[in-house]
Amino acid sequence: MARKTPEEAARTRQRILDAAVEVFARDGLANATLAQISEQAGVSRGAIYWHFKGKQDLLQSILDEQAHPLEDAVPAGIGFQAGWQRLHEDLGESISGDAPRKLSEIILHKSERTAASEPIPLRLEQLREGFMRRLQRLLADAVASGELAAELDIPAIGEVFQGCIGGLLFECLQHPGAAARKIAATLDTLLYLLQNPPGHLRLASRGP
Repeated sequence: MARKTPEEAARTRQRILDAAVEVFARDGLANATLAQISEQAGVSRGAIYWHFKGKQDLLQSILDEQAHPLEDAVPAGIGFQAGWQRLHEDLGESISGDAPRKLSEIILHKSERTAASEPIPLRLEQLREGFMRRLQRLLADAVASGELAAELDIPAIGEVFQGCIGGLLFECLQHPGAAARKIAATLDTLLYLLQNPPGHLRLASRGP
């Protein structure tokens, strides 16, 4: 059999990764097997072992190489309204976009409880940190431009957002048919909170 060109090998590797994402998102990490992945990809198990050490290596490659929409950086000078609209769109993409939805499923739904040092918890923490950097940049720019109140407690607001967005993703993955309505309702509520922050989310109202 002729040796594959680098381009052909790269295409085979990507086909295996795509198949692994499909199987992991559908069946869960514990239940997924290399036999299922090889069948989904249309390659032999030997082809999988040519590119990857095994199932854990496949998982790690997916987590390392696939970005999540909520990690996208906010361009400098985008403005609060445009940045908020992008957040809305990226939340929708996280649930309805094929590849982002499968990554969300793997990270949030289809993995078993594991130690904090394992790949899934580490990737989840990376996602949280990326989202928080994005949110803090958006809010800090809006405060600097006068679009949001100067006394807004951005770290405290960030904690509220983290809990709300995490819960929203989890719920929408379980019930994707209602995702658009739930995303809109949640973001409308959070926007009102930003524009009308209660005392405990205002820096000036904090006691000594």
